[in-house]
Amino acid sequence: MSPKTELMYFLLRKGATQEEQWTWCDLEEMCRAGELQGDARVFLDGRGVWVPIAETELADSLVAAGEPEPDDDPVRETLEDDYQATVERLRESPESVDALIDAGALACELGDGDAAREHFQKALDIRPFHARTAGEIKRRFSRAERSEFRALERPAPAWDDLRETVLFAFSRGPLHAVVPAAILAVLGLLHVHIGLIGAAAMLWMTRIVSHAAEGGAEIPAWGDWCRDGLRRIAFPAVLVLVICAEAAVLVTAVASGLMVIDKTSLSAMEYVAASPLMTVSFALISVAYLPAALLLLASDRPLRAVAPWRVIATITKVGHEYAVASLLFAVMSFVCALIYFVSSAMPAVATITTTAAVAILIPPAGFVLGTVLARHTHIVNSEE
Repeated sequence: MSPKTELMYFLLRKGATQEEQWTWCDLEEMCRAGELQGDARVFLDGRGVWVPIAETELADSLVAAGEPEPDDDPVRETLEDDYQATVERLRESPESVDALIDAGALACELGDGDAAREHFQKALDIRPFHARTAGEIKRRFSRAERSEFRALERPAPAWDDLRETVLFAFSRGPLHAVVPAAILAVLGLLHVHIGLIGAAAMLWMTRIVSHAAEGGAEIPAWGDWCRDGLRRIAFPAVLVLVICAEAAVLVTAVASGLMVIDKTSLSAMEYVAASPLMTVSFALISVAYLPAALLLLASDRPLRAVAPWRVIATITKVGHEYAVASLLFAVMSFVCALIYFVSSAMPAVATITTTAAVAILIPPAGFVLGTVLARHTHIVNSEE
């Protein structure tokens, strides 16, 4: 006896809301008897999707039965009436998620896939990751079709699999970690201003955050940089420089005020470097502030990253997940600082080891922030 005669298959008739269970042979007999039409759906466990009978092996039975398509189908007329009534509900309450889901389901039953996608997507835009909306989409669309929906499934936090997160820098092989480390080391050995090195690191991390937020499971390939053009490289680079300039202005202003009190002849940066309290304070502020700025740089509205009040609002809106991401960011920063401190007796060695650590830790940090952005993109991009 073939497995198809033993297994039970879920059947969803056109216009029905309750599934039935039948063997494959039962389904064939019902097709031959004209009890089923081609737009009835059967759930195929092997593929994990609902498929119209007309697209399965049962289609031969439908053809053999000479399935008629009546001009005045009472079921379709009822569906059309229900759909129009639901559309009227939406005109009165356009933000009603329940009405949007009902409209999407009815549009699917009527065979209007484009309208169904529009209704379901609007429901997700209003209530991202909504369980009922996601369930209807999974039930009615194939895996490939589901990938076109935004905010359908909330990705898992990066800290759920720390091994994958830590090894993210090597996800495309060691070269994607070695080459950036070498570039940063050369910049450090050439005594390029630390601000420019930091800006380059921030731009690189922004690209990783954006890539991870879009579902990238591997570090961006070299070719991605060439294809991204102005929108993903040049424009964020300008914004990164603005953020660095804002930070420099803040540090200089605070240091200058304290220098007047202390009556010292040091420069602002020398004064900060000579004060452990100020160094630690500004480091903590950076760890709390910069990840949110990077989230905004990688979002749909990157200009917000240069507005400090927008950055602070993002921190409060994302909440505890941002706190966890910021803590991981702090740990990575502490590791780099510790490596520099241990090797500071030999400046060249300190530069090489620290930049290598930065190059290895930036991708995991970017991946963490990318998953936070993917999980909260509707919040980060909101107008409020």
